[in-house]
Amino acid sequence: MNTETVLGHILPVIQAILKDVVDQMSTTSAAPTLYDLEAQTQAALPRIGQAILQGAVEGQGSGVEGPLRSCPCGQEQGYHDQARPLTVQTSVGDIRLKQRAYYHCRACGANGYPLDERLGLGHAGRMSRYLQEQCGWLLALLPARVAQQTLHRFGWPAISASLIREHGEALGAELEQQEQEAQAVARAEAATTPAHQLPPRQAAQSQRLYAAPDGVMYCTTERDPETKQMRWRELKVAAVYEAEAAAQPEPPPVRARIQAWIRQEHPEADLPGPDQAKRVSYVAQTGPWDQFGQRLWAELWARGLGRPVREVVVVADGADHIDHVVESELRLPHLHLTRILDIAHAQQHLWAVSKAAFGDGSAAGLAWVQGPLTALERGAVGEVMNCLEALAAEREQGAPAVAEVARKAGAYFRQRQAQVDYPRFVAAGYQIGSGLAESACKRFGTDRMKGAGMRWTVPGAQCVATLRLFVLSERWAEVTSHCRQAA
Repeated sequence: MNTETVLGHILPVIQAILKDVVDQMSTTSAAPTLYDLEAQTQAALPRIGQAILQGAVEGQGSGVEGPLRSCPCGQEQGYHDQARPLTVQTSVGDIRLKQRAYYHCRACGANGYPLDERLGLGHAGRMSRYLQEQCGWLLALLPARVAQQTLHRFGWPAISASLIREHGEALGAELEQQEQEAQAVARAEAATTPAHQLPPRQAAQSQRLYAAPDGVMYCTTERDPETKQMRWRELKVAAVYEAEAAAQPEPPPVRARIQAWIRQEHPEADLPGPDQAKRVSYVAQTGPWDQFGQRLWAELWARGLGRPVREVVVVADGADHIDHVVESELRLPHLHLTRILDIAHAQQHLWAVSKAAFGDGSAAGLAWVQGPLTALERGAVGEVMNCLEALAAEREQGAPAVAEVARKAGAYFRQRQAQVDYPRFVAAGYQIGSGLAESACKRFGTDRMKGAGMRWTVPGAQCVATLRLFVLSERWAEVTSHCRQAA
């Protein structure tokens, strides 16, 4: 690129734009306000940027590489002509590649445009990679139509909502493929000796990581063949984060009661402050729970699992599929795994029994539930099960359905005794609530995928969820790096 030649083309165009802007500012009947001047300046910026970009692209030449160039098939592509113009959408408006050297391979029929390859137009085609990146970022945050309005509001070129969705999802698909490849690399790394392991993507600052998995439903474009109703599917999400002990002047009521009981039983106990979440990243998967488990493991690995992280704390509800994920993917040698049943979910099971036995909001139900709730907070699972079994025996004859509910709840707690040892967890400073899991569901579901009238294809849902996890995990620099690479 010859600087003087490029400037010779660009400067006269910019000068004409600036003269036009100044003329507009000076011809108003009243003295323009700063608002008016700023608005006119903002309107001129895309025109100036378009002139600069057009001149800079023309300075790249047509891409001629001689009469022949190598072809991926192993043969050669022959030069034909340069009369192959192309209009490309960019962040400052359309630019036109007026001359593009065209090559063709007779052996395999492939066509080649060296200028397109040099400019990195292979993936986005008639849209620049820079603009595609911005479409992807907006699509991660907003519905396509609102994204279109946002671009227009800030003076970017007019792009249809359908193109924003198409190119944004295409970028999401590329990133999803990249994530899958990274997961495969992580598995290979984990199988080697530590000397061959690459450093974590985001090195942990402590030896403890938390994982808070959950699921959120989204509406698909599919219909149930029998009911003809729209089919809902589950997006599996998780928050992965580090934690640091911090003083909390007013802990939540449940934690405060547990702390008070610990101090009553062990006056000498020195209770640490509860862990506070920091450096949160996210996982999102439309596929089955087995695939989600692999992805969760990969994110923990990228956050330093085993190097230096030696402890993982999983705080979640007691769903069987989450238990399966934990046992199949995170129950690893040399890793201290702590599984905590979110105390709010545990309490809900007792409230459900109270409602079934005594009615919703009844004084008798409120009186009965206080005993097992208190025992639960103190980690006395045996007492909880005794309360449930006594209620089941009492209602066996007159209300067998209630007895069945109580016995199911007892079995639930029996299977999860190690997960409800709340005094031990509080004494160690662990979190005992899955607030970050609930937040992840809200940030992916309520905030983005469950808007009025939203319907998703499963691949489209995954593409947008992948874009969103890069935004929410503050990993967008990786997307920028990916988009900078030539196609």
